[in-house]
Amino acid sequence: MPTYATREDVLRELGGDLETIQERIGLRKWGEAVTEVTVDGLAFDVPDSILARIDVRIDQASSRLNTAILAAYKGEPAVPYPPHLVQATAQLAAVQCCVTDGARPDYLREMDNDVKAYFAQIAEMKLDLGIEGPRESHRAPAVFVARGIGIRGRTKLDVEGCECE
Repeated sequence: MPTYATREDVLRELGGDLETIQERIGLRKWGEAVTEVTVDGLAFDVPDSILARIDVRIDQASSRLNTAILAAYKGEPAVPYPPHLVQATAQLAAVQCCVTDGARPDYLREMDNDVKAYFAQIAEMKLDLGIEGPRESHRAPAVFVARGIGIRGRTKLDVEGCECE
């Protein structure tokens, strides 16, 4: 299964700077072993436990989007992945990483609405994902057609009594 976003993409959606990310994830989580990350050239330390949580959320978001894409398009997106797919994956992962006290802040509501709209566009096949080949068409099994099921406007007697060439 492909992974459509990176830690940097998720951290960018969470605000992209240390203060905003601490506010959205929860400041009390800061204080353990840290790893330096870089978002758009800005370097800062993030606790390893938060990075592990982000990695899990990226995998979950990629899985959900991949399932929706396979269901609609019958194929996986071309590499490099389109920027809109990377952003949607990062937004879905970011929404799941944020802490709330029961109320959903505006930034979370907006990201969540964007992701829902993206899933709707996938279902309607409105996005260019670089997938080669047409979508498979579905036909009725030949057995049904041979037995006369699905022939509109004719009765069973008409079908049985007709002389076929």
